[in-house]
Amino acid sequence: MNTEKLLYTDGHKITVTDSTFKVKKSLYHLEGIIRHDFRVIPPRRIPVLVMLALGLVFLALGVFNLTPVNAIQNLQVGEYILTARLLSLIFGVMMFLAGIIFLIIEREKYGVQIVTAEGEKEVVVSKEREYIAMIHEALSKALEKWRF
Repeated sequence: MNTEKLLYTDGHKITVTDSTFKVKKSLYHLEGIIRHDFRVIPPRRIPVLVMLALGLVFLALGVFNLTPVNAIQNLQVGEYILTARLLSLIFGVMMFLAGIIFLIIEREKYGVQIVTAEGEKEVVVSKEREYIAMIHEALSKALEKWRF
């Protein structure tokens, strides 16, 4: 007879009982969890900032006509001739706009981190704060039993 008390389930990949924490196919026994935390994971901004900086550099090269003439051969697209300066401007605008879009779209994520004898693991990560908060709260209630 199963005497586990179900504290939380999302119906798919997360289940918290009074003795186990199941995430997808991984099963963690609560007695082996040393600590757990609610984590706010900031977006990685460095790649986006590099993209913005490169966009500005290429824009500056095109605007101030600093692109070496022999650096890029002129391209002919139909009737249009794309010079190194024009290609630099186009590439700079595309990089800069892509950086702005990624800066706007990328949001912080939230996670449940556990510490076991094997080390630290972020076992659940989501963009939905409430979802992670519910899992963290259920795990806190379940772990109260194992704390003295």
